[in-house]
Amino acid sequence: MAKIYAGGATGYDDPEEAFHWNLRAANLGFLEPKGYVGIALIEGRGVGKDEEEGIQWIKEAAEEGYADAQLFLSTVFANGELLPKDLDESVRWLEEAAESGHPVAIDILNAFGD
Repeated sequence: MAKIYAGGATGYDDPEEAFHWNLRAANLGFLEPKGYVGIALIEGRGVGKDEEEGIQWIKEAAEEGYADAQLFLSTVFANGELLPKDLDESVRWLEEAAESGHPVAIDILNAFGD
């Protein structure tokens, strides 16, 4: 349901319904919806904008092994926009994402010779 309302294969787009269904799934422990809820809160997509709460959802998903959330945290720590800039944390999350099999993270580490 969440993907349908988020403009999935059907093209139907209802950000508020998408947030509702993703939040329900996230509260049941599903990782991808936790990431969606985090991004939706950061962007204010289908819900009021709340960057701090959004980052908490992303961190939870990352800590539980969701590679997209791990790569997102790496980027956030590298650019210092949503969290204080911390290159050590950025590298740590990049390595976590690579270990979780994220192809972009793997490519970045390979490019730097790690």
